[in-house]
Amino acid sequence: MNNTRDDWSDKELPRYKCHKEVHALQIERFVSREYPEGLGIELRFIDEDYEPIDIKPPESQRIKKAMLDYHHDTEGGRIDTGYLVVYADGYRSWSPTKAFEEGYTRIDGAYSSDDLPVLGDGSSNPDYDIPERHD
Repeated sequence: MNNTRDDWSDKELPRYKCHKEVHALQIERFVSREYPEGLGIELRFIDEDYEPIDIKPPESQRIKKAMLDYHHDTEGGRIDTGYLVVYADGYRSWSPTKAFEEGYTRIDGAYSSDDLPVLGDGSSNPDYDIPERHD
């Protein structure tokens, strides 16, 4: 099957070029954490200047499912821990390492919690949790 086709389409899908800026950190590993709401995850990052963060359900379920179901390292059976990606509106997502590194180039230094995105009503998103850098 061609990468640009899907099971439901016999035509090549439209092509897009990415032109957005995101915040991201490469994930070293994740650890499951139990919360009253269910199973969450703690993300630890390759860059040790950043503290681990906890992601609670239901967001943790979406991110963990993407990590486990989508992309595995075929040469060692190791899970590709990929990147935590934070969009301007505070939405957090996961991206496989290869796809992220082929699609993004680092453009500046570190970011901080002062970079909180602003919601449509002008308030900061209280659920936007980016790792704090510690020096």
